[in-house]
Amino acid sequence: RRPALVPAQKVSRAASGALDALSSQERSKEVDGAAVVGTGWRAVETNGGRVLGVAAVAKTLQEAQSRAYVGVRTIDFLGCHYRRDIGMQVFRSASVDAFWPGSMDSAHSEGRHGSVSKGHDGEIEMTIEEAELEDEEGAQANGPPAGLAGPAKSTKSGSGQRQSALPLRLAAAAQAGGFTYLSAGIDLAAREALRAGLWPVVEQAMKKGCRQTEDDFGGQCHLSEALGLKSAGGGNLTMVAASAGVGTKLKIAATMGKVETVGRDLVALCTNDVLAHGATPLFLTDYIACGKLEVSTVAGMTEGALTECEETGISFFMGERDEMPGLLPPGSFNYAGFCVGAVGSDQRLPLKEDLKEGDVLVGIPSSGVHANGYSLIRKILNSLGLTYEAPAPFDPSRSIGEVLLVPTRAYIKVLRPLMERKGADGKLMIKSLVPITAGGILGCLKKTLPEGVGARLDCTKWELPAVFRWMMKMGRVEPKEMAKTFNCGLGMLAVVSAADAPQVVEALRTEGDRDASIVGTLAPWKETDSTTNPALSAKRARIRIEHAETAWLQQDADPAMGRQSEGIPLDLVDPFAKRKVQVGVLVSGEGSNLQALIDSARREDFPAKIALVISNDPEAYGLVRARLADIPTVVVQHKMYKSRGEFESDLTKRLKEHNVELVCLAGWMRILTETFVDEWPSKILNVHPALLPSFPGLYPHQRVLDAGCRVAGCTVHYVTKGAVNTGPIIIQEAIAVGEDDSALTLSERVKVHCEWRAYPKALALVAEGKAPIVNGFVKISA
Repeated sequence: RRPALVPAQKVSRAASGALDALSSQERSKEVDGAAVVGTGWRAVETNGGRVLGVAAVAKTLQEAQSRAYVGVRTIDFLGCHYRRDIGMQVFRSASVDAFWPGSMDSAHSEGRHGSVSKGHDGEIEMTIEEAELEDEEGAQANGPPAGLAGPAKSTKSGSGQRQSALPLRLAAAAQAGGFTYLSAGIDLAAREALRAGLWPVVEQAMKKGCRQTEDDFGGQCHLSEALGLKSAGGGNLTMVAASAGVGTKLKIAATMGKVETVGRDLVALCTNDVLAHGATPLFLTDYIACGKLEVSTVAGMTEGALTECEETGISFFMGERDEMPGLLPPGSFNYAGFCVGAVGSDQRLPLKEDLKEGDVLVGIPSSGVHANGYSLIRKILNSLGLTYEAPAPFDPSRSIGEVLLVPTRAYIKVLRPLMERKGADGKLMIKSLVPITAGGILGCLKKTLPEGVGARLDCTKWELPAVFRWMMKMGRVEPKEMAKTFNCGLGMLAVVSAADAPQVVEALRTEGDRDASIVGTLAPWKETDSTTNPALSAKRARIRIEHAETAWLQQDADPAMGRQSEGIPLDLVDPFAKRKVQVGVLVSGEGSNLQALIDSARREDFPAKIALVISNDPEAYGLVRARLADIPTVVVQHKMYKSRGEFESDLTKRLKEHNVELVCLAGWMRILTETFVDEWPSKILNVHPALLPSFPGLYPHQRVLDAGCRVAGCTVHYVTKGAVNTGPIIIQEAIAVGEDDSALTLSERVKVHCEWRAYPKALALVAEGKAPIVNGFVKISA
């Protein structure tokens, strides 16, 4: 690192704070995956050239590029500009169009916020103003729209390969395996970095008795200190203020003509934030900005806010209705609210000093999506070509728009009776309340925890609503990304002691929250796990979302959830193939891989049909999956036969009775003899949860972690004579090993993101004769 010089140029207070935050070891963690290289952040002087470098580490190149630019956007000083083409050459070589046609045709193009030009060495440079993310409907001149205008299209290059015609960010997201909030235009990491940078500036301006809370839920003002009161009358009273906005949910409401719903959203968002301080909301005032005053729209939003205020029991003060022609186009508007409440100083929340290991998280259900994550939702809908008026695939009785516009739930009525109750230790029963808003479960919960304390959430303890599960499937959104973006069915979390938890849950259910339940616990946390080998030390997640891969992505026979679209890519299937190869599946347990095969086989263009499922265990859940899909089942218990040969002879007999041509092993817990393999030469497939030839046999995930591997995955291979897991490899799928992965979480991730994808692909290739064994290796043919 080379030291920076003393500044001559002016650096804004906000930018200086952001630089301080990035240079601090404590704050640098807030910019997820990114680091800025340099020293002396308070003093930057340059006469030109390259001043600062931002580097990022992520699981994919596209995500690393996005994270690096998140770091870049936290830096601002006079004349600041930077390259916009980092990594583009690699993306192009990966057959991903970096720009829409025309975006690179000229040496200089005028943009909506400024100019784009080629630097002295042909690099693309852009001013800081242009670095801001455009609105999803906006676009740079001759460039891609920031939002996807319709279903994805593909073109063919001269080599015959398909090339994406998506914008760079969307194509990158698709290539990485699914949509993210960042790919939809929302940079949570940049927002957190900016907040960290502004924090010292805000603290300096704070008056006596007032404090900004670290959890983003507003601020508190202790009246006795602020007003210099010495007597009791009102001296122990603390005023609480919170503000919120409805966000891009406004766009859906305007399109559907149901703007009154967002008025209710605004009140609920603000009052929930006040409630998180232990305070009683007193009144709310709002503010509407619009390009052109549309009376019906503004009146509808106001009416919705009034209705919610009446039901919540607070007063409504109508704020300014502001027209901004030239700044906002006609038809555009924004809606914000400001709520004030009061609380006795002995009832203020959160009680951070009392939060400790063993405390319990009680989850209170949301009413729906609430008001966060709508940029990502709209991105997914656009990619599918769906309108808000279309029937919801997961709830045909309502349109997609109606599901998305269900107002945010206000929790004051159900929680207020519990706010003053004392627990077994004589202190307030509720130690902390966490409204799940921007940042999702992960972000909101993380902000409320004291140093050294983390949390574990068990996804099997509550139901992920159908709307989230559908979005997760159709957008291929990772479970962790869901938890960083949405409430995932929990609109509020309450932290209570383990001793008080049953009483709190019972009280909530008495108030009408029948689905309130214990969903997690607080646990000790430190950033890294120390090991004897520093290279293997793992960074630990402060909030662990456990069993999400299986609980949220479990496959069933419900075609409305879009699972039939999870099969193999269309370019692996001959659409004119009429006859389907008959497949028999051997299963001993749960049969999640069997379900992946069943879902893919539902497609008319899939070249194979599941003709029979056999299990050696009559209690195997795989049999239930087969029966739900109307697939014949047979139980052949190995313990009922005198010898393995007799057992396998009956297996072959049953398979041939159903005209089976290929055999797939899906968690089959019996080693097959060479006699059985000879009966089905090059016709038996198996999936192993490791990247063979590494880690054959048992416990592959723990062995991957013990070896310090950075990549894990699965292998689909032929079963041949010889040692287990040594047959010719057909297909492999890989994922990055997470810094906080355990054997359990890695197993779940490999199953969901590798096995369920690879097995149908491999079966399709073999069924079409495109994966023959040549000289001991599989040769994939086009």
